[in-house]
Amino acid sequence: MPRQNQKPSPELQQPGPGRSTAEIAFDQLRREVAQLNEQAHQRTRKLRAARDREQILRRRAEDL
Repeated sequence: MPRQNQKPSPELQQPGPGRSTAEIAFDQLRREVAQLNEQAHQRTRKLRAARDREQILRRRAEDL
């Protein structure tokens, strides 16, 4: 799920004095990795919630 409060991504700055293309590429890569980690975390959270629900239902059925 994308966050509703996300700010629009700023325009990429062109290399200039004191700013290298490697720094820009690394920053982009870091953002992509962070986004992938967030997506993986959300998928894992959904799977865990579904597994917990199934376990609760199974225990309730056993108790009856």
